Amino acid sequence: MAEVGWIAEGTRNCTLTSIAGRLRWRGLQRHAIEAELERINLASCRPPLPANEVRAIAKSVCRYPAGQNTEGLSAEAHDDGRQKVLRLGEIALIHRWAGPGGASERAVLFALLRIGYQTGRVQIRASERRLALAAGISQRNTVRRALGRLISTGWLALARKAKVPNEAHLPLRGATYRLLLPPAAIRQTCANRTRVVGPEVLLGQVCRIRAEGEIDAFRHGSTGGLGESAGRVYAVLGAGPTRVVDLQRLAGIASRRTVERALDRLLSAGLADQRGRSGWFKTGITVEAVAPRLRSYGKSADQREQYAREREAFERLRLLKAHYKAAALAQRRAREASRPVLVRSAAPVCGPRPHYEAQRKALLREQAVRLIAAGY
Repeated sequence: MAEVGWIAEGTRNCTLTSIAGRLRWRGLQRHAIEAELERINLASCRPPLPANEVRAIAKSVCRYPAGQNTEGLSAEAHDDGRQKVLRLGEIALIHRWAGPGGASERAVLFALLRIGYQTGRVQIRASERRLALAAGISQRNTVRRALGRLISTGWLALARKAKVPNEAHLPLRGATYRLLLPPAAIRQTCANRTRVVGPEVLLGQVCRIRAEGEIDAFRHGSTGGLGESAGRVYAVLGAGPTRVVDLQRLAGIASRRTVERALDRLLSAGLADQRGRSGWFKTGITVEAVAPRLRSYGKSADQREQYAREREAFERLRLLKAHYKAAALAQRRAREASRPVLVRSAAPVCGPRPHYEAQRKALLREQAVRLIAAGY
């Protein structure tokens, strides 16, 4: 296999999984995949992954037959889908997400990009709850509004609406979205900006599935987190010092003051430090170690439990509606079965009917009695 370049921390697991998938496509067995991954891990990963994690990656990809991935795509289609996702991710990194809803739009789009990269597809089926958890957004209404703005601006297209089946035993189906290249005006604006997105930044933002601790740490400041802008700045920080103006360009943030406030929050949390006037750099403390000290820690777990309760209540409501519907149908059929069947004579009945004639005579008799009583 061709030599792999330097694999930074945060992208090691994703990169090795992708390599293992390619090896499995070529028909290699578990022992051969494990040996190749161990070689690449020691040669390219900085720092290398533990040996048990490498063996777990080889074991996970060998669950699938050689020549078949998890999505049922061919190797060429899978790689082509990933390249399209990476191209869109590079434009999204350069684009300046300004405005009141820019941060939520960016978070939702990158959640979709991560799902698309893992599946190798540009058409993604995901519910609002799943996107809210992946993007670190507390309110589903915020996700719904962000999706609407992304569709109206041309980043997404709604391929299929969410569907609730009439039958209670069938599962719910989330909406399906298609990732699109943004309009030409946005692409031209991004192309004119003097900013180069490094491959490690792009892979870290698009390929890596964030842990719950990292999602909680960079939640909105109102929930006790460091904020989404701090997460964007932290993603482009390196071990070497970087100036604020360079961090602003790399993170795609319009305001320098926003970058400075994000750096102050990272400094207070111990995730970043400043080396005189030369710039800012990452410290040796990990996000997972800092997250428990923040008020936002555990928000993802609470949100997942809340969504599980909502899902359970909705399923009970579906079953109750199905029960009432079946009971009403059974009652209607019982009424139809007990209703007497009227048998009509084939020959038409001529002349007045007997009961109508008796009623007419009784009415005339009553009118005659009234007239006599009145003196007519």
